[in-house]
Amino acid sequence: MKRHLRQNLFWKCALLLAIYLGPYTCRAQTNLILNGGFESGFAGWVGTYGILKPQNYAINPGPLDGVTVGVVDASQQPMRQTIATIVGLTYEINFGMRLPDLDSSGVPIAGDSIVGPALLTLAINNQPLSQTLVQNRTGWLNYSFDFTANSASSELEFSIPQYLLLNGQLQRSESAFIDSVTVIEVVPEPTAMMLVLVAGSMLAIIQVNSRYCHANDLSEKNQTAASGWWRKRWPDVDVTTQPP
Repeated sequence: MKRHLRQNLFWKCALLLAIYLGPYTCRAQTNLILNGGFESGFAGWVGTYGILKPQNYAINPGPLDGVTVGVVDASQQPMRQTIATIVGLTYEINFGMRLPDLDSSGVPIAGDSIVGPALLTLAINNQPLSQTLVQNRTGWLNYSFDFTANSASSELEFSIPQYLLLNGQLQRSESAFIDSVTVIEVVPEPTAMMLVLVAGSMLAIIQVNSRYCHANDLSEKNQTAASGWWRKRWPDVDVTTQPP
């Protein structure tokens, strides 16, 4: 009986954990972006058609993902991709970016022959999410931004304007390398209140189970005592039957 009660306690606690914490652990961290490393050329993307393979132009450091990088060109249309989203859920956008390498003449090997920072605009459904001044050339920087979906599909757009205002001066913007683009759903961490609620509920189950076990033990002891009394008085009578 005690073993049966312990098993019931285990399954009650397991069910409680599944109910409270299931939503925090069951969602797969799937990248919603197609061809985020540009290994399939520009498949999945529309707009800017700029890619660069180090086998054609040596770059240092090399791609973050595979053997190809994308190029967000300041003189071309924005680079866009539409993904399926769920209204109200939060998503995290991640990507690496840097300025192109310079050739022996000091000219960028990709984009226009402009040396200087690039002003990257990231938009969701034509609404600007961020503007980032890209100035790193000798190393990749990883960028991360969150957005909450307000429709069943969301269009990501990366663009660099032809001109930017820097230190009060209007100047041409350089193009930029982009690689390893991902978008994943943000799974919230269990709150402190939720953990307290789970712990309190499990404690209540344990206490109720313990009281039930104690009451069951007393009942078994009483039955044992009664059985001994019947055997002493009527040794030839089955204790499960009533005395004559």
